[in-house]
Amino acid sequence: MDDQERDEDADEDGAMKSSTGIRMRAAQRADLDSIQRLTHATTMHSYAPFLGEESVRAFLDSGEAERVVQEHLATAWVIEDDEGLAGVAVAEGAVIGQLMIDHHRHRRGLGSQLLDYVETRLFAHHATLELHSFAANEVANGFYRATGWSEAQRRPDSDTGIDMIVFRKRRGNATADARTGTAG
Repeated sequence: MDDQERDEDADEDGAMKSSTGIRMRAAQRADLDSIQRLTHATTMHSYAPFLGEESVRAFLDSGEAERVVQEHLATAWVIEDDEGLAGVAVAEGAVIGQLMIDHHRHRRGLGSQLLDYVETRLFAHHATLELHSFAANEVANGFYRATGWSEAQRRPDSDTGIDMIVFRKRRGNATADARTGTAG
């Protein structure tokens, strides 16, 4: 979808609705409960296999996930389908700090659509974007690579010591580069 098509599909508040009934828009305070439920369920499902259930529960019980969304609500976006809120993305500057799709709705293209929507908004202000992912999160890391993100470095997380991958993507033709296998 090119920029002209995006603009034609956007309504007056910047929300986009596709012909398939998918809607992407800025997150609102009224979304916080739904985002919290989605974040808790998806974090437990996706991260417990490699971080351990006890660690994930401690993180969720700390309230950190909710704090991040509340503090960055102005740069948070959601994707909705016929079942309601399906995913959330949160950015801080040029860094996408959270991208989650309800684990029951994986493999429907929702993550790709939301990531593209967020990238478009962030690339309007930044030439290079960044996101961090647990090195053990092979599913997410494969997704990021398939959508044009390049591994920039590996390093331990400053809080947990767990190995992280720093991904970067430059404004331009990164998605086409991923399809052709050339550097972005």
